[in-house]
Amino acid sequence: MENVVFKKCIKKKEIKVSVIIPVYNVEKYIERCLESVIHQTLKEIEIIIINDGSKDNSSKKIEKFLGDDRVIYVKTENKGLSAARNKGLKIAKGEYIGFVDSDDYIDLDFYEKLYKRIKETNSDIAAASIVRHHGTFEKWRVNYDLNKTTTDKNEMFKLVKYPNQSYVWNKIYKKEFLDSINFEFMEGVYYEDVLAQSKLLVECKKLATVTGTNYYYMVNDGASIVKSKQTKKKLSDSYNNKKHALEVIIKNNIKIPSREYFIKKSEFSLFNFPILKIKENLKTKKELFLLFNILPILYIKQTNLTLIKIFFKRLFSISNIDSHVLIYFLFLRLNVKYKSKVSAPTINESGLNCTQRNVKLIASLTTFPDRINSVAITIKTIMNQTVKADEINLYLAIEQFPNKENDLPSELLKLKDFGLQIKFCNDTKSYKKIIPALKEYKNDIIITFDDDIYYEKDTIETLYNSYLKNPKAIQANRIWHVKLDDNKVIPLDKSFLYWNEENYRTPSFFNTIIGCGGVLYPPNSLDERVLDEDIFTKIIPTQDDIWLWAMAVLNGTKIKLNKGYTSNLVAVENTQNSGLCKLNNRKNKGLSGKDGFNIMVQNYPEILEILKKEI
Repeated sequence: MENVVFKKCIKKKEIKVSVIIPVYNVEKYIERCLESVIHQTLKEIEIIIINDGSKDNSSKKIEKFLGDDRVIYVKTENKGLSAARNKGLKIAKGEYIGFVDSDDYIDLDFYEKLYKRIKETNSDIAAASIVRHHGTFEKWRVNYDLNKTTTDKNEMFKLVKYPNQSYVWNKIYKKEFLDSINFEFMEGVYYEDVLAQSKLLVECKKLATVTGTNYYYMVNDGASIVKSKQTKKKLSDSYNNKKHALEVIIKNNIKIPSREYFIKKSEFSLFNFPILKIKENLKTKKELFLLFNILPILYIKQTNLTLIKIFFKRLFSISNIDSHVLIYFLFLRLNVKYKSKVSAPTINESGLNCTQRNVKLIASLTTFPDRINSVAITIKTIMNQTVKADEINLYLAIEQFPNKENDLPSELLKLKDFGLQIKFCNDTKSYKKIIPALKEYKNDIIITFDDDIYYEKDTIETLYNSYLKNPKAIQANRIWHVKLDDNKVIPLDKSFLYWNEENYRTPSFFNTIIGCGGVLYPPNSLDERVLDEDIFTKIIPTQDDIWLWAMAVLNGTKIKLNKGYTSNLVAVENTQNSGLCKLNNRKNKGLSGKDGFNIMVQNYPEILEILKKEI
């Protein structure tokens, strides 16, 4: 029986997007989901929550949000995901429709960016990027680096990565477009998104992609209908729905990668360890046997498979182990790029520290035009730290951005609302991330970050805790160790870019700075000559880490490798085509690390005397 338990009249203004959220037994996750929707920067939305017969405490969690007059809350008997979505569609008054699964969440500007793109392009569908979470493992499912618009069917299928990625929730749709399609045939079926997307893409006249905002797809075991334990019906629906989708693709002459014609038929395991996966190729009518779900061992016609199938069915049981986790533990990370969590801070949470510190903690970084459109991603990871900075400052060269903030992307400017300060200075290349900060915050702690890294949430916390134990040393998450040889400073092989090496935990002048991991500089830890712009821009213009190491040695400040930071750094996508790493090699006639150390010793011979005393 349907029960509309909350339904206020929304004020008479245009509803730009109706957001439909089916709910079923997600008490652990529903608040996070609704927080991300309630606090969207696009305010002209209605939020339609369809409680599909939940038996847990989801209702109590939802009640906290009923004070918002944009919320419509409907309780129904359990009829499945498609029925809940269809119920929401009948209620929706918005110009556009969006869907969010109740255990997932979205960036705060998600619907603002999608709405802006779909309006300006007059598209039927606008699609955003997807980040997939499974426990501590994360990766992009879909990542749009550019805003694209297309009317070509092949391009549409390619952009949304269909049928491999067939989701309705990372998109918004014209309401009139959805109204022209009947989805009732999908009710009572699992994996209905596969069916829905094939129909939507075939009927779509124009599709647009959207950069700079994400849908976060959470694989929470047992949290929802589809993501819970597999059953025979789920396996059957998964197979039948993808088969139907591929038949639609073939019928409409859509070109997709040949690998997408394979449909998973069954998977076998021994002692819960996946041994074999069988896939059917709808085009060739052959079946492919994959050892450990990865290695192809057999590819034969279906008519020759009866005895083989009987053997494996008796030997193994169906496995529900996530293949991405399996691949990770086998160290076969094929085409998988795991990432630190990337999400905007919630609306009621600043990206800055809110408590009083005796010495302020300043986060400082810089960037340049090639990376200005991606630096917001790195800044979000700095804002989401377990220990937050008192200030986050982005220093930009006025020569590169002469119109100042008018030259900057809106995604970056929005972060000012969460505490980011954007400051303009002279162009001293990578030195901009620290030299202006040293001038402005002489008596404060400065932590420098690079502009192209996903920083782990405990980056500041581990640096700061290490500083509290040893406040006179510079704390670094990564170092490059050097040695003395015939009065020359010789860096060890590049494989010795340490981040988890016990031998280098003791503060030492022989530990040098690697800035990409994050570096904490205590107040007055560098020689006062560090600010001499005329010198460093002349003798070592592209090796700021070596200059800062030298200024630390001259000041008598040792460098300590931080304990506890063991993660491999992951770079933001499409940022590695430019930067100092490309410039600083002899092939490009740049300044290598070895050359940089020699230059510093030649100009400041007292460095050698300080190093010799430590030996």
